[in-house]
Amino acid sequence: KTIQFKEEMMEVDNDNSIVIRAKHEFIDAYGVARDNLISFRAFVENAPISTTLRLNKRLGYPYEKGKREVFEKDIGVLEEYISGYEKFKSKNDVIDYHSILENAAANPDWLPKYKVIFIDEAQDLSALQWKVVEYLIKFADASFIAGDDDQAINVSFGATPQIFVNIETDYKQILEQSYRVPEIVHRHINDSDIFIKMNAKLKRQDKKW
Repeated sequence: KTIQFKEEMMEVDNDNSIVIRAKHEFIDAYGVARDNLISFRAFVENAPISTTLRLNKRLGYPYEKGKREVFEKDIGVLEEYISGYEKFKSKNDVIDYHSILENAAANPDWLPKYKVIFIDEAQDLSALQWKVVEYLIKFADASFIAGDDDQAINVSFGATPQIFVNIETDYKQILEQSYRVPEIVHRHINDSDIFIKMNAKLKRQDKKW
């Protein structure tokens, strides 16, 4: 009863494109933990402040008191809720999106075989999704993977761009020209220290700017 359901239109002014999305801060965080192939507790203990703020708010703390790590006693509350969520799924014989991926990764023989695989926006795939993709690639005759680790904006939602950066391929092509970045933005980026900060924090793919 605490799960919220929201209608979202995927295409502008197209009622046929409406999908229903379920939202709950505990389950969302649990999903990110599964995306990263780590325990729920390990994720919560090291979660970014943006995530802990949402969790603390759902736990009932006011905004100012929620801008911190989750208390140990509250992690137990989260784990109890997730345990109930898993029991609910089992009792009703249903699975969620992450269960689909987990089942596929655990049973690669179930996966369809494709001659050619195309992976786009590869920087936004999670570690769990990569496990499935690795099997798809293994069975394919050829695979093409495209992405940009500098456009990785979904890490807090489970994306693991480092897997994309580190992936071994027979051939790699780094594009030297982007037609999407306006000149004023391009100039601002080059004049700032953003690359120094990013290189200190992440293993980036070196590219021309």
